Amino acid sequence: LKLNNGEQFCYMKTIDSIPIFTCISNLKLLSESSHVFADGTFSYAPNFFLQMYTMHVWKNEFYVPVIYAFLKSKSTEMYSTFWTTINNLCLELLGQTLEV
Repeated sequence: LKLNNGEQFCYMKTIDSIPIFTCISNLKLLSESSHVFADGTFSYAPNFFLQMYTMHVWKNEFYVPVIYAFLKSKSTEMYSTFWTTINNLCLELLGQTLEV
């Protein structure tokens, strides 16, 4: 799945991994931001997933959504896997990890 500018938008390494919707531009915003806001909602998750989890950054007086992900559970292990996946994406695509 790609954006109009050609950037990849969906990252999923294996069929069992977390589907993450973001792009390199959004990951750059995330890595440069000093304020990150994250939350999950259970009402809008598609079938086979428990929640839609989003991350936003504060940029130019607006909350900008930078990551959408669909999680299968709300366990500590799932959240840990999510953060590890995001860090790995940043390392792979930007050459750096997030400082949380």
